[in-house]
Amino acid sequence: MSADVAVGAAPATKAGAAGRPLENVSLVVPVLNEAESLPKFLRALDSALKPSASSVVTEVLFVDDGSKDGTREALRSYASMPHDFDVRIVERDQARGPANAEIVGCQLASNPWVSKMDVDGQHPLEALRRVTAAVSQDVDVVVASRYTREGVNDWSPFRGVISRSALLLSQLLIPAARRTTDPVSGFFMVRRQLAEGLDPSIAKYKMLLYVLAKHPNARLREVPFRMGDRRAGRSKIVIRPDVYIPNFLEELLRYGQITRNDAQLLRFEKSSELPRSHARTTRVPAQGYPAGGAFNEGMGARD
Repeated sequence: MSADVAVGAAPATKAGAAGRPLENVSLVVPVLNEAESLPKFLRALDSALKPSASSVVTEVLFVDDGSKDGTREALRSYASMPHDFDVRIVERDQARGPANAEIVGCQLASNPWVSKMDVDGQHPLEALRRVTAAVSQDVDVVVASRYTREGVNDWSPFRGVISRSALLLSQLLIPAARRTTDPVSGFFMVRRQLAEGLDPSIAKYKMLLYVLAKHPNARLREVPFRMGDRRAGRSKIVIRPDVYIPNFLEELLRYGQITRNDAQLLRFEKSSELPRSHARTTRVPAQGYPAGGAFNEGMGARD
């Protein structure tokens, strides 16, 4: 077992491919009361990350935000079994928001690249291979976008309005958010060094926006993916929009202030290996990736 501890968290649990050298990518999965979704996700995870699938993910970190429905016990059981990758669990006493959990997980990761995805099936594991295939020496952030020409979003009209409104507000307040078609995506991958300077305490919902605000010159690449509604449980955004909307607006204003802070930008330009002249966004069509199944197969689009 590992002694890794996040802020306010219980010790993390480590199991699995002990002693095997880690390769390229760590996967961070935030969870909160996901007992219904978890079994299918874990079965699909083992299949997607097995050696025959040529996966470059060698470590999975689950960050539990105080689940009370058996999620934590299910993860402990899963971590106690052998896998083709390392499994680590960070247990926290209370929910601090998904972006907070994601940043903590990224900062605890062992690999130079960290991908983040959700357990509820909205982010297809088949698309994870396309995201990792987009990594190269001249890329710092890979965004899985629902809004490219080949991306698909199967949300309900109400959830779609919330998502589109959040996207437009983000691009209005954070200039670097205009460099991607989906700055509020929850499915992305970043160099771990970009997460190391983030403060989890000011993040609640959208880690990608924080990365873009803090590192406006990061080199982006987009890949399309299909996203649908979750099959189990209900979105916490849909349950309490009266809580989500004002909290998200407050978070946006904080990120916007980071962008406007000349001192922050100056420190970044002096210390970063990513000079302003190299900032760019590239988009790759779906057919440019290795075969991995249709966007909606397996753990793909829901509802």
